[in-house]
Amino acid sequence: MFFLFTLLAQAEETIWIEGEDASTHDFQDHPWWYNNVNQDLLSPGIPGVVEGDWLLHYNLSDNAPTAQAAYPFEVTEGGEYEVWLRVITPYTEGWISVDSGNQIDLEIDANIRERVNLIWPSPFEFGSWCQIGDWCVIHHSIGWVKAGTFELSAGQHTLTYGVESHSNWESGGVVGGLDTIAIFNHPWGPSGAAQPEPSSSQSDPSDWFAFHPKDSPEDWADSVFYVGNESPAGQHGAAQQQGADVVFEDGTPVKFWGVGGGPPANEDRMRQQAEFFEAMGINLVRIHPVQYYIGNPIDADLQDQFDLWFSILKEHGIYMQWSIFYPHRITEDDGYSLFAELDNGSTSGLVTVFPELQAYEWNYLEGLMTHTNPYTGMKYVDDPALAIVEVRNEDSIFFHNPLANISGIYPQHTAILQSDWADWLTEKYGSDTELFNAWGDGVRNGDSLSNPAMGIYHSWQMPAEGPLNGASQLVENEAPRLGDWIQFLSERQCDGYNNRREELRGVGYKGIVLSTGWKVGGQASAMANLWTDNCLEMIDRHTYQGGGDYLRGGSIITDDGDDSDDIPGEVSHENAHQVPGQGVLNLSHMQVENKPMQHSEWIASVPSPWKADSVPTYAFYGMGLYGWDAGLNFTAGSKFGYEGGWPELSMWAIMTPHHLGQYPAVSRAVRERHLSEGSPAHAERFSDSEVFTGKDERVEYDPWLGAVGPIVKSFDGGTSETLNLFDYTEGDFINSITGELAWNINGWYKILAEKSQGVVGQAGPGSISLSDIEVELTTPFVSLLFTSLDGRTISESGSILITAMAQDKQTGTIYNSDQTQIIALGGPPLLMEPVQASLTFGGEPIVEVQILDEHGVPRGVVDGIEGNTFQIDGRWETAWYHVVRDVSEDLSNDNDTGSDDEITNNGDTGNTVKDSTGCGCATNGDRTGYLSLLSMLGWIWWRRKSHHTQKIA
Repeated sequence: MFFLFTLLAQAEETIWIEGEDASTHDFQDHPWWYNNVNQDLLSPGIPGVVEGDWLLHYNLSDNAPTAQAAYPFEVTEGGEYEVWLRVITPYTEGWISVDSGNQIDLEIDANIRERVNLIWPSPFEFGSWCQIGDWCVIHHSIGWVKAGTFELSAGQHTLTYGVESHSNWESGGVVGGLDTIAIFNHPWGPSGAAQPEPSSSQSDPSDWFAFHPKDSPEDWADSVFYVGNESPAGQHGAAQQQGADVVFEDGTPVKFWGVGGGPPANEDRMRQQAEFFEAMGINLVRIHPVQYYIGNPIDADLQDQFDLWFSILKEHGIYMQWSIFYPHRITEDDGYSLFAELDNGSTSGLVTVFPELQAYEWNYLEGLMTHTNPYTGMKYVDDPALAIVEVRNEDSIFFHNPLANISGIYPQHTAILQSDWADWLTEKYGSDTELFNAWGDGVRNGDSLSNPAMGIYHSWQMPAEGPLNGASQLVENEAPRLGDWIQFLSERQCDGYNNRREELRGVGYKGIVLSTGWKVGGQASAMANLWTDNCLEMIDRHTYQGGGDYLRGGSIITDDGDDSDDIPGEVSHENAHQVPGQGVLNLSHMQVENKPMQHSEWIASVPSPWKADSVPTYAFYGMGLYGWDAGLNFTAGSKFGYEGGWPELSMWAIMTPHHLGQYPAVSRAVRERHLSEGSPAHAERFSDSEVFTGKDERVEYDPWLGAVGPIVKSFDGGTSETLNLFDYTEGDFINSITGELAWNINGWYKILAEKSQGVVGQAGPGSISLSDIEVELTTPFVSLLFTSLDGRTISESGSILITAMAQDKQTGTIYNSDQTQIIALGGPPLLMEPVQASLTFGGEPIVEVQILDEHGVPRGVVDGIEGNTFQIDGRWETAWYHVVRDVSEDLSNDNDTGSDDEITNNGDTGNTVKDSTGCGCATNGDRTGYLSLLSMLGWIWWRRKSHHTQKIA
């Protein structure tokens, strides 16, 4: 109480200092090219509207001296203040001192947030010597770095910023830049060039609000979000296939819900990342590719960093999946006889069918798998925290590399394959007579078992209808011939997968082995490629939604030297909520019956305005109704918390509200199995003879069956089955076979499970009835989720998380009228459209509705509650709320949540590590009253405090 009333007496203060306004400095600006940037992305600019400025230093002379700049400022309130700086990164070493105190090094390489490239989307007039991806472009990035928390008395102070030589400059040159300094004493996070809004300002219900992510909490005890894991990972033994499911060695079932990732730069950031991931409910991280992070050959220092990171994730109950090769490269010294044909030593494509190249992979992998991690004391082969190993990433003999032109690029490798194919045909047919009978009119001149150089097919010659000849003409009579070529390659690829599994088993690895997440170049080989994936223990695919036609190399840029086509660009409208089988469900038809399924890479990419639908769709339809076993949103990289804007303008960026911000809801739904798995709505069951016909033998089916249940394939023969869609159609809705999902043909769906409910897609404006909640929706497009946090049904729950997402865009982003083109990219901060809705809950009376920040910490309460009805909208400037009801019956010790046993929740979403009582959500039992009181007092403080913003000139 004393602490809170102390806070009530302290006003909110932000001191905003422009980098160019130093009182003294010895910085040296570059005379021409370096300062040629998008100045509207600098403070005090507004993206696309007003230009800002910065203080720049550029001295690449040998052993250049340190440069310094001094900034006097005045503190009004006094107390603890966070200090952040927006600085040039990378290739910059910087420090600060306050009032001539000790120099404090800035973690620019390790702790930078929200990296923005100031010369994207084009390198201006830099010419051919400076291209996208070169150092001259990368070196124009700017980001926020936290210097620390300081005790500052009221009165005058001075901050000194210094830059010195970075190890990347071999000459000892010094480069640096400072856009702005933010010094503040209130919960806030800097983003872009935007200063805090005065707390006295009142938002309207429809006002979009800026997302200013704070540093993640050091202690998550006050977070409503906190999911948690059973720690350490691996207590139940190795992950293994059991029919269509993944279970641990002792039989405990598991659903893996995770992200792609990589090790942050140091131990502090690794721990921050692991704590953030655990809080969000992440229990699996895929590293891709492992070689990128530990080197090829393995670098001892990189291996040590990797080992430490693995141990920290394991400590937080997070398992790992390894994508090791992309691709494996060998050198001439390795002694491969056909090395000259390889592209810079790359084994890509060819390795799928050449055992000698696979052996080079194994020489590398065996050493890694048998390496003892000094931080865990275990060899990786023995560590059950290594749950899944991929044979290789995105590599199939049926893809365009190498099969599009294998005979032209790799003639010696082709000759070996042709000879081996002749041997394979000899074993299958025994004589030319039998061969010719099988191939019929498709026999070519020169075809004979005695000819080791019979003509082959390239990937572009394998369309669904059958083979094409060299003139791209359909030659259906050659279908049996093509079928044999496909079968030969399939068996070779499957043999390679099986050999790798046996090699891993031979050194003691017990976890799951999967083939690859890749596809084919021609649809006649699609089922054959899936047949090869079925040789191992899990099916994997990669799928992407959104983005635009100007996404090149993962960034919203083009590198053709023509700035005119960089912007505008088309924006994808292929969304997950429109029709089953689009968006993140577009490869759902690649599910194999009675086999675990995952997507080790999936994402909805910027600048699509419909990103919010991807996470719930993957979770509720994919992991729920379809029974998938793992989902890895690609990618968190080495990030360790939320990022502002559209992070780095990358199509592979998930540390945003619309991705990670929905995890606290969906990770519970997935891992606690809020939704039931359904039986197939459409099942095609192939025999081998139907897989290798030289044509695509799949039958047409109504894609709306994907709203009813999973679409599956199998290769054991049997009768194919298709449900009658009419039996599951009710008005405009197509109901799932489980009755827990209902997809509206107008582009949205309802979640109707007992513990998770919601509406996703183009549902508004209108009235929507869920099982226990009435929604009067104003916002057209939403992902509006209601999640029980205490293990009870929504109708009985005393703790319900509301996740309310709509569209987003960067400040200054401009779309055309129908949002099919983007005209201006803008920059951070991210602007979020508020979900406007009136909500009426059934069940017990609502005690209060808490307003949550991006980490699930209460920061106020919603007013205007009437009975069990209240409004959410832009006034609260958030996407998260917490409904608290007075539930008299204590079910915390005997309620079965239906969750995987690997989540130790004792009937709620708590975790045994963070809270010995078993409650990690800090909202149940006796704590509810205290939290309500604290929230109300905090709300009073928040509404009463004044706001001071100073710009020091």
